[in-house]
Amino acid sequence: MSNLPFIPSQFLPSSYGCPTGAPMWSGWYQPFDPLLLPQQQLQQPQGGAQLQQLQAMQSQPQLQQLHTMAMAAPGLENCIVTPPSTSNGGSMHSFVPSYTNPASNQLQLITPPSAGPSVDQNEDEEEETRNTPPPTLKSILYEPTPTGRPSLDIPSTSHSDDAPPTLEQMDKKGKKRKMTSDDNHNPIKQLALSSNQCATAAPLPVPTRRGGPNRFDSVTGRLCVVGNSRTYEVTVNEIERRTSAPECLNRSHLGPLLRRGKIKGCGDDLQKLMEERGLNNMSSGNRKKIPASTLSAFLEEEAIQLATDHEDLIKNHFPFVAVARLVVSGCTRPTDVMVLINDCQRARSIVDEMSGVAKEWMEGGMDSATSPNSPIRSFILVTHGLGGMEWISFLGLFHRLLSVVEAECMTFMQRINATSSPFDRSLNQFPMGLPMPALPEDETPFREEQRTLSQGSRSFGEVPGRLTLHNRKFTIHVAEIYRRLRTPESLNLSILGSQLRKGKTKDNGNALKDELLKHGIRIEQGRRKSARVTCFTALLEEEALILARDMGDAIRRFFPVQSVASTINTRASCVIPTLLADRKSRLDATSRLAAIVSRLVSSHLVPVSDRVPTVTSANAYIFYNYTHITHGFGPDEAIHWFDAIQNIAEMAKNSLPLVD
Repeated sequence: MSNLPFIPSQFLPSSYGCPTGAPMWSGWYQPFDPLLLPQQQLQQPQGGAQLQQLQAMQSQPQLQQLHTMAMAAPGLENCIVTPPSTSNGGSMHSFVPSYTNPASNQLQLITPPSAGPSVDQNEDEEEETRNTPPPTLKSILYEPTPTGRPSLDIPSTSHSDDAPPTLEQMDKKGKKRKMTSDDNHNPIKQLALSSNQCATAAPLPVPTRRGGPNRFDSVTGRLCVVGNSRTYEVTVNEIERRTSAPECLNRSHLGPLLRRGKIKGCGDDLQKLMEERGLNNMSSGNRKKIPASTLSAFLEEEAIQLATDHEDLIKNHFPFVAVARLVVSGCTRPTDVMVLINDCQRARSIVDEMSGVAKEWMEGGMDSATSPNSPIRSFILVTHGLGGMEWISFLGLFHRLLSVVEAECMTFMQRINATSSPFDRSLNQFPMGLPMPALPEDETPFREEQRTLSQGSRSFGEVPGRLTLHNRKFTIHVAEIYRRLRTPESLNLSILGSQLRKGKTKDNGNALKDELLKHGIRIEQGRRKSARVTCFTALLEEEALILARDMGDAIRRFFPVQSVASTINTRASCVIPTLLADRKSRLDATSRLAAIVSRLVSSHLVPVSDRVPTVTSANAYIFYNYTHITHGFGPDEAIHWFDAIQNIAEMAKNSLPLVD
């Protein structure tokens, strides 16, 4: 099989075993003879251009002669000889460059003998031609050349006696030689290109970059560490959104956003690029309307990627069962447990209505969510899509939490009924000796961290922030280094160095090891991280807390609480008094449960960055993994969103008409 040529899959019918749509030169070795191909196979739907080309190959006498010569040589039975290509003026035949010499196991190429004049040739010349034996194929193939390559009768405009170096020649540094103008006269390259042009019936589609004509630039993400680099596409529409209200970025902010250095000439290049894309409305004196925050440094694609990572972390690390059992533990009698079951069922219906509104407003993507008629337009523009995705994620979190709370209540009621006897059963008190739902055991290093917190409050150094447009630096403490090296992240030295913005070199790695040893931190060789790398891996704890604070400010200032409340009430269309009373009870249950969860999360905060709670709950360890996998962003943002859900329910309840 190694002596068979590469056959373009466009020429192979389905009966030859080549998969349909296989790329050209995909490595399929197939016996193929276009001159002996049955007519019924030529009539298969292979494309009009391919069929005409195969039929033309059968009708040319010179190709018949060359094919006969190829069939006579061992190992060349399946070689394809193609007609002259229009790309080289019609003076050169093309061949599939894949004949393997069995003796030397080297790639050899075939070239037909040059065709002499046939119309104006006199009789003497014809007789001399007939008496002269035709050149053998072996003499054509193995004629020695100074470079050891086959002799090729190909016109070349190169004036050098020596053949140009091959494309795979390496320089002294081990890098590929750059292509030069002599490569255009390389016979091997010409033969390969000519063969491709003749063998391909239609040109292969050129892959277009994502974004198409709407693409403005490609920017490396800010929240990337070693081994997890991402490049995001910036569109013209995004630039228009960033330079218009409510954000109104100017060029001094737009340049750092696109990761362009603040050096001479970069501003002019950016202005020229904007003029080429038709973005001429932004004047150099344009002033930013809202204060710069960590949200200002986000590209829209990166903001959505952060929200996607957070949704995945919520599903895997949020303590649903532990929080549900804490909620159930707040009940003081069996009646409260039954009321809680009823409240969970009622609240889930309101959360479903909110989720329907959120998905409808975000259904068309950024262009639809930021249209002039969109109620959530300002909030999406300020948060660059992060706010809308987080809203949907926390509504899903709340819905799942309500289901878990209801399941825990049902389990607890079964235990109550099994423990109490029919004679002393009472709904006003629990049976004697009945334990409350137990929390999961503490398998986190929370206790150990409490003991080392005093010595870990020392500063480790300052690190440039990632979500900043003006090189702001954040302080990282030794306690944070301890947390990053423990579960749930368990960073290795490479990712820790990238997170501390240290170059990945041997000297930097040794310097970081020595610096860690000064603080009593030792990282073993070959350490493997235990968590998937996400956008949160690149965040410092202080920066994550500031991001959560900025998100809370955006929720309070721009989130359309009134619009959501009026929309869910309008769609419910409750006019009958009994339905109005039921509607109010559902909204009241939603507001009450959202307040309970918000209060529970805020009372179980764990130490993050330099923020140490004055009163640390004994059960705060249940949020340890979720807090440290998001570096404090998750619990803080959860409080803001549960407060927003509570405000929506309260506003919707107050806007309903009074019930007599």
